[in-house]
Amino acid sequence: MPITDRELLERLLLPTDDADGWRRRVAALARDQAIPFAAGVLDDPLRPPREREQAATMLGVLDGPGAVAPLARALDDPDPVLRARAIEALGAAGDPGDEVVERILRALEDPDSYVRETAALTLGQLGVGRAVPALREMAEGSDELTLREAAAASLQRLGEEA
Repeated sequence: MPITDRELLERLLLPTDDADGWRRRVAALARDQAIPFAAGVLDDPLRPPREREQAATMLGVLDGPGAVAPLARALDDPDPVLRARAIEALGAAGDPGDEVVERILRALEDPDSYVRETAALTLGQLGVGRAVPALREMAEGSDELTLREAAAASLQRLGEEA
């Protein structure tokens, strides 16, 4: 929930002798304001696709409370580029939780090859060992070179041979 200008000023004016601490405080406050804003943009189907994609990327970078849920909702969006951006952002954010990881695993079967490629790379980035059988199947059986390469890269990252 956004904080008021007065609350923001009060938090910023808390005593500190540590300049880095003050910078971290400002960054945290900015993140707390940016996450609800970016989530609103991402959830708004009337916003231009590029803005929604940027909002997904922003949520992945900010990685704070409230960032994962809108990204998970975007996995159901009809726009494949937005679905891929949401998967990338979930990977950048770190551990999105088991339920979201399962949804990324299911994205390996997405009708769009870019989404499948992004899911394969993200599963390797997140270190999802249970993705190995599906990644191996993609690496060995896909007709698309980019998918085979993405799956092989993730298998390697997971310590497996492609």
